[in-house]
Amino acid sequence: MKKILFIITTSLVFLFSINFINVKAASNPKEKPFSAKLELPYNQEKGVKSYFNLHVKPKQKQTVYINLTNQESNTITVKISPTNALNSPTGGIIYTPKKKDDYSTLIDKDYYMDKNIIVPKEVTLAAFEQKKIPIKINVPNMDAGKLLGGILFELKQTELKEIENKKKEISFSGKVSIAQAIAIQLNLPKEAKNAPLKISDIKSANLANGMNVIFTLENSSADIQKRLNLDYSIKKDGETIFNGNISDFNVSPKSVVKMQIPWKGSKVAQGIYDLNINTPTGQNIYSDKFKVSNASVLNYSKQSGEKIVIPVLNIPIYIYIIAVVFILITIYLAFIFGKRKANVKGDKKVA
Repeated sequence: MKKILFIITTSLVFLFSINFINVKAASNPKEKPFSAKLELPYNQEKGVKSYFNLHVKPKQKQTVYINLTNQESNTITVKISPTNALNSPTGGIIYTPKKKDDYSTLIDKDYYMDKNIIVPKEVTLAAFEQKKIPIKINVPNMDAGKLLGGILFELKQTELKEIENKKKEISFSGKVSIAQAIAIQLNLPKEAKNAPLKISDIKSANLANGMNVIFTLENSSADIQKRLNLDYSIKKDGETIFNGNISDFNVSPKSVVKMQIPWKGSKVAQGIYDLNINTPTGQNIYSDKFKVSNASVLNYSKQSGEKIVIPVLNIPIYIYIIAVVFILITIYLAFIFGKRKANVKGDKKVA
């Protein structure tokens, strides 16, 4: 009888202890081989010198120029590509020949600027030679908002290897490129209609830099969203886990980007969390819940090297009720069985 009670008690303690185990994880640049300098045109925005900021009209055609200079003592070839304006997941605009990548995409084909910018595919420059590069711009039949794109100058890989061999102090590993992007902003005659930023689709994800909270940010306006500041907080059961801000960043027109918030809490535990995003003035513009799963925490632990405790089971409450009833019945039957056994022994002694 004592052995039966000991086994039942041990099982009961183990069963109830399972649900209270948490999943936790405590948580001297070299000079470029070429340079690109703008020749500012008549319709350039005053005071802007580092990129083309042009006031244009619908269907206007214009050629602007960039002086490309070889700063090496050997011949180099520079590839030239028209670019679109996508967004970085950590904030800011990037210039790429792509129309979309893993993090950002343009939502309106009229804003594909690579088709409206015509450049030579590549230019070969002798030692210390300078050439004037024509950039042809075709303004689409649009009269409101802004168009954003650019030009990408990139050293051809064969020349990159020659420079590496020549300058032993430069060390490259993996796929490396030497490039320079110059933006082209076209300001159309009319102002774009105001459209608020849209935030949606929040989730947690394990990326190369660790655990992140990801949300989708959409700019449906035909204008650049400039100097944005977003304050955020992550909470669990009403307790603030960490907070921070994404400050002073721009979002390109008619684009979507998956923004990333690196996990800054001292620990990561499975469960439901709240994300709140406010403006610097305290106005809440987004609130929603997201889930961190056991698998996410386990992956985070592998990345960070922190130890975690993995729950044996995830048991619904009704299983506990059934288990308790079963244990009580077992105890009762064991008691009855023990009592009858004692009575039988007593009867034998009397006989």
